[in-house]
Amino acid sequence: MTAQQEPSFDCGGDLPVDCAQVAVYVQSFIDGEHVSISIEALEVHLDRCAPCGLEADDFRRLKVALARRKSERSMVDLLRCCCQSILETGKL
Repeated sequence: MTAQQEPSFDCGGDLPVDCAQVAVYVQSFIDGEHVSISIEALEVHLDRCAPCGLEADDFRRLKVALARRKSERSMVDLLRCCCQSILETGKL
């Protein structure tokens, strides 16, 4: 794709919703939020359209990575709190 080409939002398939509609709703759908189009139509599109399916997979991986990062940070904060408590009280 050259710098002046617009990204294509049409996979050319005979699907219940088009790529542009999926692009609007895919992240909310992955997050389990309400979307104003048919969930079944969205799932069919993601299963049959490789570019949109890959984008959905990217969002899923990002969501997992962010959750893992948040969990790791929470564990560090918990450890820091425990260490601080030990330093202040001298007991575990």
